[in-house]
Amino acid sequence: MRKSYLYFILFFAFAIFIMFQIAPPSEPAGGGPIGASPGTPIRQAFPERFTKGIDEKTFVAGDTTPDVTNGSNKIYHRWGVSATTAYTITEFDDANSGVTDFKDGDWFALDLDNDNVTIDFTSAYIEGNKGVALVGDSSYPVTLLFEYISGATKFRCLNFNYGVSGVSRTVESGGLALTGDTSVTEAQLLTNEFITNQGASGEIDVTLPAVNYRITRKVIVEESYVIELNPPSGEKFDLDGTDLDADDCVDSGATVFDKMAITRMKDAGNNWRWSLDTIRGVWTDTGASD
Repeated sequence: MRKSYLYFILFFAFAIFIMFQIAPPSEPAGGGPIGASPGTPIRQAFPERFTKGIDEKTFVAGDTTPDVTNGSNKIYHRWGVSATTAYTITEFDDANSGVTDFKDGDWFALDLDNDNVTIDFTSAYIEGNKGVALVGDSSYPVTLLFEYISGATKFRCLNFNYGVSGVSRTVESGGLALTGDTSVTEAQLLTNEFITNQGASGEIDVTLPAVNYRITRKVIVEESYVIELNPPSGEKFDLDGTDLDADDCVDSGATVFDKMAITRMKDAGNNWRWSLDTIRGVWTDTGASD
């Protein structure tokens, strides 16, 4: 009997020891979602991770200071936009007296996929994107992640999924208007979402840079003149699924609003190349640059 009692005590003590060695899952040190690497802050994670399973609510069309609490004093985490006429969002509000009621760390994700909606990053209440307004584009939707900063009384855009592959970052949005022949630099490529011939008085030749990462931009005809696209020296364009000869250029028509998507990517031989996909109009292989 005494021996059985001793065994019981030993077993119980061992069980208590094991319980203290096994810790339950918890948020990693340094913040971030469960399952993230220790110290991973919210700004390094994809917005979809935080909005999975949350129904999307939509801002009222035309509301330039939309309520991101959905009529309460608690922020709602997933929003979308809708509009049939253009308007600009200058502030994210709440149900009471404005941005001052939010707390540090309050956040929401915004799916921007409407051509008529602009986020005003020049506003005193919205920070990010290098102070450049961001116009939505239904062809290239982006998800923006905003966090409230109480000391500055504003929402700061932490990141969105666009541009360099595998990097969650804010692209300094804008348009590169070219009026003459230009070799586009990497900096210009990164800080502008589209290339246009706005202000040109004739055909312009545009040479694309040889960057080694995935990125997509648009080329838009805004004046009634041809835009000639040239690959980096010695490279071949892929035009709508067809490989062109090395150094062959591609010409737009001279019709305003013709558009081309240009994507930097690797081919089957592991070579970085530009792939061109027609969005509107006729874009033609015209051989070597004239």
